[in-house]
Amino acid sequence: MRVRDHILQIILEVLADLNAGRSPDNHIAISADTRLLGQSSALDSLELVKVLLDVEERVSEELRTPIALMDERAMSQERSPFRSVNALTDYVVALLEDEHAG
Repeated sequence: MRVRDHILQIILEVLADLNAGRSPDNHIAISADTRLLGQSSALDSLELVKVLLDVEERVSEELRTPIALMDERAMSQERSPFRSVNALTDYVVALLEDEHAG
């Protein structure tokens, strides 16, 4: 499995776990295009933080590479890496590539 596909799968599973804790009428539609941040976001701010922490933990465990999603690098980007599932996936892949290059 390609790294990007693995990261996307992790993020989608984390969102599915979040849905499991919600009432069925409050489930979010989960796809690679799901908005995580912004006006049409599927998540509130606390849920976003939980998702990011869960993604960090799962990536660190499964890929044996610790990552930090909520740092100055993420916050200083012109377009938030947390705006959608696809953007978050690309950001995690970039972090992993930087970790392996350094």
